[in-house]
Amino acid sequence: MLKRTSRSGCKPSVAFEAESVALLNIQTKSEILDSLLLFARTSDENRRKVHDGLQSGESKIAPTTLRQFLKWENAQKAYALLGKQSEEIRRIGNGTLDRNPGLYIKVVQALAELDGIRKASFSPPETSLAKLRRELKSANARISILQSELITLRLDLKSVEVARDNAKRQFLELKKKFINECTLAGPQPHRAPNTSITKLNEAKNAGRHKRT
Repeated sequence: MLKRTSRSGCKPSVAFEAESVALLNIQTKSEILDSLLLFARTSDENRRKVHDGLQSGESKIAPTTLRQFLKWENAQKAYALLGKQSEEIRRIGNGTLDRNPGLYIKVVQALAELDGIRKASFSPPETSLAKLRRELKSANARISILQSELITLRLDLKSVEVARDNAKRQFLELKKKFINECTLAGPQPHRAPNTSITKLNEAKNAGRHKRT
């Protein structure tokens, strides 16, 4: 509890004590809201837990409007979800909150975010059997795609093999034709050496012998 003495040294007035208690109460409530928001941000599962706990009914763990916040006086369910030791909170009027604009804005923003979580739609949790069915369906779809691609590859390979065989056959036919042509043409006449080049080489050799 906040303590303060007046300038005259007298004890705080009842009004000031009530204001201090109300302020601490608001701060405690605000911290619970912040903890719930932090908890909801950690994972989709925790966000779902906060979502479920914010629905109307006896299991509601926290307020989502300012009016509910002021009347909120039991945070045991919120503390249980957070795994924290429960602290006492009480109903409060709006006067103390109005006189603390920074805290007012913080509370209003937290309430708005919690209300957004409350209104969010979540699909029902998937059972292990449903998950296996979904994965089986997905695997079967992948198999169908791969089989289709395999058929396409086999057709492409077949066309390549046909083209290869045709090329081999054409090569053998051309080779056979070439051999036949060479056989029909007979032996090629021996070409006489070029006499001019022969004489020129003889003259060069004679010149070398004279120099030696």
